[in-house]
Amino acid sequence: PFSHWFLLGAGFSLWLTWQASTALGIFLGAAIPESWPLAFALPLTFIAMVVPALKNRPMIAAAVSAGMVAVLTYSIPFKLGLILAALTGIAVGTILEGKKSPREML
Repeated sequence: PFSHWFLLGAGFSLWLTWQASTALGIFLGAAIPESWPLAFALPLTFIAMVVPALKNRPMIAAAVSAGMVAVLTYSIPFKLGLILAALTGIAVGTILEGKKSPREML
């Protein structure tokens, strides 16, 4: 019987979040110097998506190791440095997940 109020509340919450995020983007976007290329927005987007997902040490180690390899292998042709970075992150994360104690897995 109250589902319409639930829908109104959920819709208003989404709308308010959308408006606040847009306003934040407008004001923070204006703070980015014009000398920075637009391509700079892509790494910022991925950073914003990845950072909240890092919940434990193996995840953080995988992300940091992949980032370091990506930076160090930037000049490799055909963007193969990204492949090496991804494989490094996967390997580091897998190895560290395997070394977790049973108590940490709970």
